[in-house]
Formats: sequence, C-alpha cells, structure tokens
Amino acid sequence: MHGTEDRILPFEATAKRLPALVGDLKLVTVEGGPHNIGWTHPEEVNKAVLEFLGDGSLGLDSELAAAAARAG
Repeated sequence: MHGTEDRILPFEATAKRLPALVGDLKLVTVEGGPHNIGWTHPEEVNKAVLEFLGDGSLGLDSELAAAAARAG
C-alpha cells in the first residue's frame, strides 16, 4: 500500500516497481496519498487492511475475520 504523492519514498521509484520484483504481490495505490497515508487516508487504508486480513490467505478463522470487519 503506497500513496502516489509520497515525497519521502516516491511511488515511481519504490512501490510501482514491486509487482515486477515480488511474486503474488497486490499493490494497493492510494491516489494523492502522501508518506503517512494511515493518517491522511484512514478510510482507504483501513478498508484495504481489513480486506487483506479477511481474504483467507493468512489462515485467520472466519470468526476473527468477521470481528475485524465489524471493528472497521
């Protein structure tokens, strides 16, 4: 997950390159997001994190995933 307007770790030089370098990677782009997207774009960040936690690939049980979704 990376903001497109990150001036500390520019998107083009860092995150944009990752899908070609890391297998089975899903890049979540936050349009207009600066370096601290958790602070400036919490709705987008929380949604993406909850989707990641609830997709089943981490082995979380359905009860835990449902609780995380309700908390978000």
